[in-house]
Formats: sequence, C-alpha cells, structure tokens
Amino acid sequence: MSEVQKIKTACRSCHGGCGVIAHVADGKVVKVEGDPDSPISYGTLCSKGLSITQLAYHPDRIVHPMQKTETGWQRITWDEALDTVATKFQAVIDEFGPEQIVVGQGTGRDYESHLYRFANQLGTPNVLTAGHMCYVSRVASTLVTVGNLPICDYRGNPKCIVMWGCNPQWSNPDEYKGVDFWKAYKQGAKLICIDPRKGFVAKKANLWLQLRPGTDAALALGFHHVILEEELYDRQFVENYINGWDAFTERVREYPLEKVQEITWVDKALIRKAARLYAKTKPACLHWGVPTEQTNNCADCTRILTGLMALQNTYLRTFQALGALGLLLGTFGLAAAQLRSVLERRGEMGLLRAAGFSRRRLGQIVLLENIMWLLAGLATGIGSALAFFAKR
Repeated sequence: MSEVQKIKTACRSCHGGCGVIAHVADGKVVKVEGDPDSPISYGTLCSKGLSITQLAYHPDRIVHPMQKTETGWQRITWDEALDTVATKFQAVIDEFGPEQIVVGQGTGRDYESHLYRFANQLGTPNVLTAGHMCYVSRVASTLVTVGNLPICDYRGNPKCIVMWGCNPQWSNPDEYKGVDFWKAYKQGAKLICIDPRKGFVAKKANLWLQLRPGTDAALALGFHHVILEEELYDRQFVENYINGWDAFTERVREYPLEKVQEITWVDKALIRKAARLYAKTKPACLHWGVPTEQTNNCADCTRILTGLMALQNTYLRTFQALGALGLLLGTFGLAAAQLRSVLERRGEMGLLRAAGFSRRRLGQIVLLENIMWLLAGLATGIGSALAFFAKR
C-alpha cells in the first residue's frame, strides 16, 4: 500500500455536509474521520457518515448499467443503456406526447438542477423528487404562514427542546447537525420527545409522547388548546403580529384534550404536562422531522406546528427579523442562476467569448455580482432587524 494521504472534504450522506478527513491510499478511501476544524460538526460524524466506505465499496453495489432479461439481470454497455432509454422515450413521445413522461430521482445533492433541465428538454413538466414527499411541503407551508422556514436556534441555548418525529443524530438533519442538538441537551435543556417509537431521543427525554402514527396535527392542536386555555402565550406578540387569531382560536376549541387523547392515543394529562413545559420554559424550540410531512394533512400539520413556535415566541423574533434577508438572498441567487442559464441556451455565451470574455471570466463577474447582492441583502436584513426590535 502506498503512503496514506489525509484529504479534507465533506460528507454528503445526508444534507448535513459535516467536515471529513478522508484517508486515501492507492486512489481508494480506506478510512474516514470527523474534521475537528469543521465549524459546523466539530469533528463529529454519525454512524452513516462513518460507514461510507462500506457503501462505496460494497461488492453488491451497482456501478454499471443492468438490463433485465429472461435469465435475470445482465450487464450492458453505457451506449446500449443510453440507446435503450432514448428509444423508449421517443416511442412514448411519438405515441402519447412528452407530458406522459415522469422523471423521478432520489435525494439528489448535486444534480437536481440538471434533472429539471433534462425534463425541460424532453418537454415534460413532470419531475418527482424526494423533496415532494417531505421537505418541499415544509418549505411551502411555512412560506405561506410566516414568510420563511423557521428552525431551532440550538446555539442560542434553548432551555426546552421539542423533538417531534426526528432523530437528528442518525438521520435527515436538514437545517441541523446532530451535534448542535446534543450540545444543547447536555447543557441542561429539558427534552420533550414525540415519537411512536422509544428510540435514543425518547429514552433521554423528560417527557415522551407516544402518539399514534399520522396524528401529529391533532396532537399539536392539543398543545394549542392548553396554551390558549391557560393563557400561556405572548399576548402582546399575538396582538401585534398574528393574523386570523379569532378564527384560529375557534378551531382550536374544537379539539379539547379528551378528543385529542382519543385521536392520538396519548393521555390527556401527559399532553397538558408537555404543553405547559414547552410554553413556560423560555427560550424553547421545536424541531420536527420528515415523518410529519408524510401524511395526508402534512401542510396543515406544518402550519399548526409553526403556530406553536409563534405562540412561544422565542427564536421566532430573530427569524422574522432575518426573514427578509433570507428571501432576498434566495431570490437573487436564483435570478443569477437563471440569467446564466438563459445566456447559455440562447448561445450568447459564444458572443461573450468572441468579445473577449471567457467562461471563467464570466463566472468571476457573476460571483462579484452575487457578492454585491449579498451585501445589499445583508444591509436590508440588518435594517429590518433594527426596525423590528425598535418596535419592541
């Protein structure tokens, strides 16, 4: 074996991007370890990240095109695979039209934009991604409810954490890293776990609510019922910033704890105890996972959970102040990407090169432009924040 090189990189076994030091010998990763210099993971890796070499080099991993035949799956060449796919696509397009094609993917972390462009070239608007079964509903529901996606401020030292259908140290952290949750917990935060299964988090929790799967929205309404009944919410915040309050409270009253207990199978006394702990402990945060988004009423469930964040009113103040910044940066970033895409599609890249602009130079210009937009967005966000807190 040749000398082992240690190369800094990032793990992409989920959306986390934790810092990794890869040990490479003879062009093969022989070991991975957490990068202690990472500002987001601090040298930690979950079991999924640590086992990445088993996934990459598993003998049963499919690394070549395979075609199903009468005798089983047989390896074919890339040219054969591409010709087969192109032929079948064309047959469907000729007989039924391109919109009868659905392009699907798993959780893509580096090629989603290319997939949508591919579907566009085929002439179909039908793209199905993993996000359509989880994260997209979360983003859309919070956008129409509070203008952006609120998350837990684990680095703001929360005193109470509601872990709602999520296991961040092992799976799907999305906006989070498991280490941030664990640090907050180890610093003494109270922990409420809502999960049908008694896993690691439930065993550590002060309160465990073992709800019936798919009844998350009803349980959240039970929390709201307690908070409204005992007036545990921030009245001034509600008066100044909540729309539709009267209609909402009428809906909440339709879910007394007896009804919620019947729906969720969680004892009403435990629901009241958990709601009180969450509402009375400040600052608190609520961290939900993908299971809440894989039900028939996922959008409304997300909105109800977001309402719990608003009634508690801790980190949401910071979120609202920075919401304008996030929306601006996202909009400008998308606009820049679309502009470049338009240039390339129209062939204007060639005109730019003829005028002395290389692709690299154009990229540098786009980068500088994005930095300018970033600074403008930052200024707007800071201004919004100052204006917001000045009202308090």
